[in-house]
Amino acid sequence: MAEFTVESRQKGEVEILICRGYLNREGGAGLRKAVEEKLERSRIFFVMDFSECTGLNSPGVGEIMGIAIFVTEDFRGKLILCGLDDLKRKVFDMAGIFQNAQEAPNEGEALQLASPESGVEP
Repeated sequence: MAEFTVESRQKGEVEILICRGYLNREGGAGLRKAVEEKLERSRIFFVMDFSECTGLNSPGVGEIMGIAIFVTEDFRGKLILCGLDDLKRKVFDMAGIFQNAQEAPNEGEALQLASPESGVEP
């Protein structure tokens, strides 16, 4: 299995987190740490791109759920997920992640939804 890594870049006020490899508990904890560092810098708009995520397990999904709740409820931010295949979409839906995050088909549309100017509530 490929080790999970996160690449981060900014586009305006939005943080884009590109997730690569297998999302497990350790990878999810690393992703949470990356998000927390951005939140400390008052960054509250996030896009997570899972198009290069090769797989996931339950503890990794639990970390995503925690991140979604943390960003949207504790910080009143936005979290948009993109690059989801059918399996990831179903797993995230069953886990209830879409109660606190939205899905977009690609990064461009995710950036539009995540933008503070979009007016779309999380």
